[in-house]
Amino acid sequence: MSASAPFNRLIVRAVLRNVSPMVMRVVAVPDYLDLPTFDEVFRAILGWDGLGFILRVHGQEYNSFRRRARSETLGDFQLGPHEIFLYNLRGH
Repeated sequence: MSASAPFNRLIVRAVLRNVSPMVMRVVAVPDYLDLPTFDEVFRAILGWDGLGFILRVHGQEYNSFRRRARSETLGDFQLGPHEIFLYNLRGH
């Protein structure tokens, strides 16, 4: 029996911009999620549909239509406490 690799849990706080009153959700996700899977999970939790995503983190942009974004995991970004990334849902 092989031991599984440990993972970190990320606490993600989502705030909808330009909405009053403020709408906020807090979810915990494992850092091994790749970006397309994170997008699916996040949309499912919030009950959203959409056609893709744009993610901006550490000054770089990743989107659902680029191959590079398919292989990146949340853990690859090595986000620290209180770091912010921007997630835009396309087609919502």
